[in-house]
Amino acid sequence: MDTAIGMLRTTVVIFAVVAVLFGIYIRQLAEITSAAAASVGVGAAAAVLDAGDWDCTTTDPLWPSADRAAFDAVAARVAAGPSTVATDYTLTAAPSCTLVATVTVAAAGARSWLEATSVVCRPTRSAHNSGWALPAPC
Repeated sequence: MDTAIGMLRTTVVIFAVVAVLFGIYIRQLAEITSAAAASVGVGAAAAVLDAGDWDCTTTDPLWPSADRAAFDAVAARVAAGPSTVATDYTLTAAPSCTLVATVTVAAAGARSWLEATSVVCRPTRSAHNSGWALPAPC
């Protein structure tokens, strides 16, 4: 009987350790996916804005197409990742002509409370052309 109880305790401890390790894995997966999605999104937006003559504001006619390109890139990157769902996305322009993308990704399914947020900044050609008069926000 003591052997059976000892084996049961060992099995419970093993299951608990595996559950914790799986949670850590899913959290890391969300962090990696959010960072990659933010990076791809800000790169796509910068490519659109660098192709034109962007005036470093969100009222520029190029801004909606850049925002859409970034959104599409983020959605495609998160969809390609396993077991993750994008829950928030923003693209902003800093006064220094730097783009800032923020992406929040959650684990899919029962562990949806495991979220990760990444922020990626990228200066555009307009920032370089203006002589980097203002420091980048990040």
